Amino acid sequence: MRHSRTEAAGRQIAFVPLDTLIPSAINPRLHDEANVARIAASIAEWGFTSPVLADAQGVVAGHGRVLGVRKLYEAGQTIRLPDGTPIPERTIPVIDCTGWSDAQRRAYLIADNRLAELSGWSTSK
Repeated sequence: MRHSRTEAAGRQIAFVPLDTLIPSAINPRLHDEANVARIAASIAEWGFTSPVLADAQGVVAGHGRVLGVRKLYEAGQTIRLPDGTPIPERTIPVIDCTGWSDAQRRAYLIADNRLAELSGWSTSK
C-alpha cells in the first residue's frame, strides 16, 4: 500500500489512495445503492469516524465506507475527519492489518459485520 501516515489515538493511520484498495472477494456484506448513499451521508455529516482495515491483499473491514467515500469524491466533495480537518484528496484512512492469517482475515470479515447485529437496543432511554 502506498500511503502517508499520521498518529491518531495511539494507532498508525495511513491515508491510502482510494483507488489502490482492493475489495475482498469473500466480503459477506452486500451494499446496495441506497445503503451506500446512507453511508456517504453519514460520512459527510460527521466526518470519517472509523478507519478501514486493510493489507496488501485488500480490504478486511470497511467495504461500505470505501464505497461511500468513492461516492462523495465522485460528487466533488472533500472528506473530513470528525474535527473538520480535511483528509488528503482521493485518500481514505486505513489501519494496516498485515500479519493476519487468511483464517484471521475471514473470521474478522464476519465478526466485523455480525457483532453489532447481535446486540440489542436499550428501551429505557
